[in-house]
Amino acid sequence: FMVVDGMKHKYKLWKECYAGDPIWRECSTLAPPVERVQPIYGINVPTLIGSIFQHQTKRYERDEAATAMKLDTSCTVEHPCYTIKDGVVHEVPGKTPQADDATVNTSDMTFGTRASGDGTVSYWSLRWPITWRGANVKVDDPVEVEGINHRDILNTKECVERVLSACCSHPMYFIEVWLDTVSMPSKYVGTIHAKLKWRDNKYKTERVDVLKRFPKSTLWRKCRFVFGVTKEDIVANRSLEITLKGSAIRKSANVDPVMVKVKEIIVDETRVDGRRVDSVLMFGDKQNIKLKWHRNCYAA
Repeated sequence: FMVVDGMKHKYKLWKECYAGDPIWRECSTLAPPVERVQPIYGINVPTLIGSIFQHQTKRYERDEAATAMKLDTSCTVEHPCYTIKDGVVHEVPGKTPQADDATVNTSDMTFGTRASGDGTVSYWSLRWPITWRGANVKVDDPVEVEGINHRDILNTKECVERVLSACCSHPMYFIEVWLDTVSMPSKYVGTIHAKLKWRDNKYKTERVDVLKRFPKSTLWRKCRFVFGVTKEDIVANRSLEITLKGSAIRKSANVDPVMVKVKEIIVDETRVDGRRVDSVLMFGDKQNIKLKWHRNCYAA
């Protein structure tokens, strides 16, 4: 095709540097030097797999980049599993036949799978990593996401969950904590907020103005924190620390700001019962400040 189009020199260069290069021919499709591969891609989006050209009569102008080929816009493809428009051939979502097992010999292949690529890469190329099995690399089963194109796959739930599960320790269960209400006598002024600490990571709620929000505030109802508990957490007997602190002081006395810290041991396998636990924390000089919070444990 390149020779017919007057690119004999470029064809010779391609053949010598790529097609005729023994290293390229041997290594271009081999498995990468990694221990594990997890294919994740979208499928069943119309995907270009080829083009059909025809020769044209053309007058060449000096220094003009030109070709004697043009897309054959009048040709047709007599196959119900492919479409063609203006000379460009596409795979058809859910119809184009694909090899069921790309690791077997060509003579033994069956083509019961019906799918197309992700709009950029053809289906066969997307599944190519499975041919690396047995080459000192662990290839997990591909994650195929219906109707997702080449770029949007990174935003899908399936992609994010699989990446996290591959890179992080698997939670045995989850702890959900949310702060409900805080109430205190009107003699207190200032602000107050809550902090949580888990695995040396710190989280905090917004500050609440005592005068405007108390004696009863539900401002923290939307602040929910979810912590994944792994086997390592249970072995280490890790705890979740909840700290309520701020600048709330009594009007009548110059006392230190309110601060309370409580450690609630949550990494106990017996807690995985799906039940919600309500806790009320009392503190202050007369135990007259109350923080209500909830904890819910559920299986991963």
